[in-house]
Amino acid sequence: MGRHCVQAITKAPASGNPARPATATNGCGARFAKLRGSASRAKDCYLATQFKRLAARSGLKRALMAVAHTLLVIGYYILKSGEGYRELGAHYLEQSHKEQLQRYFVKRLQRLGLRVSLEPLSTAA
Repeated sequence: MGRHCVQAITKAPASGNPARPATATNGCGARFAKLRGSASRAKDCYLATQFKRLAARSGLKRALMAVAHTLLVIGYYILKSGEGYRELGAHYLEQSHKEQLQRYFVKRLQRLGLRVSLEPLSTAA
């Protein structure tokens, strides 16, 4: 599941002359912009989910910069630890803050004038 997100990010097309190495003066910033753009368009990926959540609140440019920052942090820890990238998945934030989300939606429904009672789904198949 996580592999396709990393593959989509690393297959971002390079701009400029491919014979010249990437430096800060010959298009490295443009390549990084394409990389963060492809990260935000990947499917079922933590970075795409992060982009969608932030773009709704903060706008596209800020969301792209936040994804770029996350990519730099991921790259730093990959280089530091020597381990590979482990995809968290699109539903990581929902699963990690499940109780907080439940309280939020219950309060929101109560403000609409509805009475809410929660009961877990039965796991019997």
